[in-house]
Amino acid sequence: CACGAAAPAQPPSQSVSLNDPTGIAFDRSGNLWVANYRGDSILMYTRDAIATGGRLQARLSIGGAATMLRGPNRLAFDRDGRLWVADYDSDSITAFAPAALAKGGSVAPEVTFKSEGLGRPTGLAFDAEGNLWVTNQTTGDVISIAAADLHLEGPRKVAVTLTMPGGRASIPEALAFDREGTMWVALFGGDKVVGFKAPSLSRSGTPSPAFEIVTDSPIGLTFDAGGHVWVSEASALRKFDLAHRSAPLATVTWDAMPHPHTPALDSTGNLWFSCQNNTIARVSASQLASGDVHSPNAFINS
Repeated sequence: CACGAAAPAQPPSQSVSLNDPTGIAFDRSGNLWVANYRGDSILMYTRDAIATGGRLQARLSIGGAATMLRGPNRLAFDRDGRLWVADYDSDSITAFAPAALAKGGSVAPEVTFKSEGLGRPTGLAFDAEGNLWVTNQTTGDVISIAAADLHLEGPRKVAVTLTMPGGRASIPEALAFDREGTMWVALFGGDKVVGFKAPSLSRSGTPSPAFEIVTDSPIGLTFDAGGHVWVSEASALRKFDLAHRSAPLATVTWDAMPHPHTPALDSTGNLWFSCQNNTIARVSASQLASGDVHSPNAFINS
């Protein structure tokens, strides 16, 4: 299993490079998986390779007709090691089994989910019960698929539909859950990140956010080990304390910084984020501990 053990020995990919990387996620072994939006593919870089950064070839790639990938946007692993993909251009959600991840190439997804409730899906995340939540640009909604339905044969139904403040114009981009089960959603068009407490997620409707962080065109979210939320916005990444949301605790930005997209933290506390100049940047845990950061620790490109 590529998500629970060392990556299988095989030649590096020879023809696939970063082409508008959007979503990134780490598997259980610390390997980095990248949604290659304009490449209609997913790339995997090993933990050892990314430790040094620089120009790297992916150890493994998933792409081709059988994958049905069309504009993969963001990624999330479930408890069983499946990799779930928000496939923006095909209006669908797909999942690849661990065996397919270990093999790579033109492999078929184990699960494909399409519904009227899905339209230009961008972000996805699992709650504590294993339900899958998805942000949709077309509708301005966030939907959930019940955990029990994710692994069933046949049609899968949308369990809950939540309309975001501002509707379609809010442009929900990403979401993440904190330790209390509150769902945080980055509203790119609304210039804010909003939080919905767990009880408001149980049924469809237009719930009022319990929390709000004002920020500039937020496009990505992740939580660190201390429970702080990192938000990637137009030209920076900012760290917020959930109890005091008016000002960031720390900021990552530098001159000519490429537009950041999706942030993710590895097991040692390094902050990684995909960039719109076909690179992935890393800021080390030691840099983050010192406060504001004005230069990356490393870049990955290919």
